[in-house]
Amino acid sequence: MTFTDLVLPYFTLSRALQSPAALRQALAGLLADALALAGIAAVEFAKQWLVYSSLGASWGVKAGVNTYLGRGGFLRVRATAGHAIALGLVMLVGTTALLALRSTMRAGWRHVISVTLAFGLFFPVSRGPWLGALAMLRVYLGTGAAAVKNLAKFAATGAGVGWCRARESSISSTPISGWHSTPA
Repeated sequence: MTFTDLVLPYFTLSRALQSPAALRQALAGLLADALALAGIAAVEFAKQWLVYSSLGASWGVKAGVNTYLGRGGFLRVRATAGHAIALGLVMLVGTTALLALRSTMRAGWRHVISVTLAFGLFFPVSRGPWLGALAMLRVYLGTGAAAVKNLAKFAATGAGVGWCRARESSISSTPISGWHSTPA
């Protein structure tokens, strides 16, 4: 980490965001950026084509920018973020901004934006941002009104999804190619 990575952003943000209105405006900008990237990611995911992959070759960049990454038969899209994990983290930050701004939005738009960001979080097929989103949602539910009730619903939903997933894998347990178990 350098001065530019740590100190400069902190200094800039601590001086620029002096009021709650300025903070809301900055969060709205992050949310708008995440929504735009979610749209690009949707196109890349649907077409299984990296929209910006040809830019690297035309600019003379050879550092793997044209590499297509896949997981589970899906293209790991990256939009303009440079990598699938970075795109997932942008979607995670956008989802966090949405939760911070949700009281200022109408319900219809809030639901459309939530679904768009949820798909945008799925499209990169990156597990780290998924786990980060679960942790962020758990913290959000645990710090709001009726925290115990909300966390109980969250835990019940997680247990139900886990049970369905375990049931599914016990029904169709086919070996994964390349998996080698080692004896203990």
